[in-house]
Amino acid sequence: MARLHNKLCRFSLLLNVLAFAVICILSVSNCKSAFAAKYYSYKTVESSVYSSYTSTPTSSPTPTPATPTPSSGATQTPETQSPSASPTASAQAETTLLTYSYKYPVLTGTRKAYSIINKYFESHYQKFMISEATVENLAKTTNQTSKLTTPYYMNGKWSVTYSSNSIISFKYIYSDYTGTYSYSTAVVTFNTRTGKKVTLDKYSNKSLKQLRSSIVSGYKKYVKKNPNYTFWSNNISTLKSTPAKSYPFYIKNKEIYLLYAPGALSPQASGIITFPIS
Repeated sequence: MARLHNKLCRFSLLLNVLAFAVICILSVSNCKSAFAAKYYSYKTVESSVYSSYTSTPTSSPTPTPATPTPSSGATQTPETQSPSASPTASAQAETTLLTYSYKYPVLTGTRKAYSIINKYFESHYQKFMISEATVENLAKTTNQTSKLTTPYYMNGKWSVTYSSNSIISFKYIYSDYTGTYSYSTAVVTFNTRTGKKVTLDKYSNKSLKQLRSSIVSGYKKYVKKNPNYTFWSNNISTLKSTPAKSYPFYIKNKEIYLLYAPGALSPQASGIITFPIS
């Protein structure tokens, strides 16, 4: 009986240890999920710029006074009305000159690295607003010459494409209209422990030769999938000679992608080009 009792005690202790371990694992998992949910947020700045213009309405003709109908046999003399004065007040209206929107991430937390990363996006936002001031002046000047029929616009949007294992990757898409349309892109990846940028040669575990071979292979697959596109004849040599630190890459679903703005590898009409490298 004593032996059986000891075995039951040991078994009970083992169950308690296992239960405690499961609780700990679930707690850590929940903490990680909560941390991931609060890891970053987005800040959006958007507004419109208007310009007042004056329009003078056409004067209405002076109404002719009507003769009242006599009531109860009494004769009534119509009142004399003085001619209405032509309106002199000008109607004020507004036209939209420019709309703009900028969305960028903000990392939340007390790490010094987060502060460094946030300063990068704050600096990028300030550059956007400097451009906004230039476009706003251009819109006002153009509107003075000939009233804008299509408002100008500027849209910039950052998005987080990957966040895991102390690595966070971002992609930026920009478009505007200032009489003509234009587009641009940007990508950046950071180490969330140090706040330093991560380049493709540092993130990939391949040699430079292997890396460039993968890039060329990914590009050829993209070309094959888009037979109707026109590509520059020197693209492969350009991809092979690009410095390892200069490849515009971002991470998505644990895969590495390269991102090129319109005009970089093909005519503007082809749009943004992005393809994975194995």
